[in-house]
Amino acid sequence: MRFHPVISIIISIIIVSLFTWNLPGTSLINSLILIVPFAILGGFIATFLSKNNKAVYGSFFGMVWSLPYVLYGTVTKQNTYFLFVISFLIFGYVGGYIASLLRVRLNNEKTENL
Repeated sequence: MRFHPVISIIISIIIVSLFTWNLPGTSLINSLILIVPFAILGGFIATFLSKNNKAVYGSFFGMVWSLPYVLYGTVTKQNTYFLFVISFLIFGYVGGYIASLLRVRLNNEKTENL
């Protein structure tokens, strides 16, 4: 089932937020190491569930998912949260790229078997 890109991004945010709700984040590096796989997963889900096969939707997921970190970084005047924003954008795009490659591969295999 394929959804509108906005709906697929919202679904991916909900799924990834359920996984990352109670992650132990003792330091910035530990938090970043724990978040990277979930950013890739969210980008994958956002791209794979969308109607169009564009890897940019994974980057949009990363942009929306990093908004709380941007707000917290501006309130506390810390520049280290900029690293989270960049990593969410990059790894969300990586997940979207993997999903677009997988969808192309699945579509080609289905048409070859018919």
